[in-house]
Amino acid sequence: MHGSRESTGGIRRYQCSTRRHGGDCTQPIAEAEPREAQLVAWLCDFQPDADLRARALAKIQSDASTTNPDPAWRRQLREQLARLKLRPPGADPYITPAQRS
Repeated sequence: MHGSRESTGGIRRYQCSTRRHGGDCTQPIAEAEPREAQLVAWLCDFQPDADLRARALAKIQSDASTTNPDPAWRRQLREQLARLKLRPPGADPYITPAQRS
């Protein structure tokens, strides 16, 4: 998918990358706002099982302990780990309450 913005009105839309580059895709161009709202709703409802959650936490912990000279990278990993550990069951750590409404 490739995003674009209309020059008049500024409406954001998505179109197939194949179509954008002259391909023969026949899928219609879609407005971005409703599609993004669908994605946020799906992410809010996503409930990873215990195994996936444990593997994600293990990976983040492993990456956080890796030596990397970039302090911003390590800080970002620590923040991700904190969000995952502190979130209530069923809450997505990356979607804020404002994005859900």
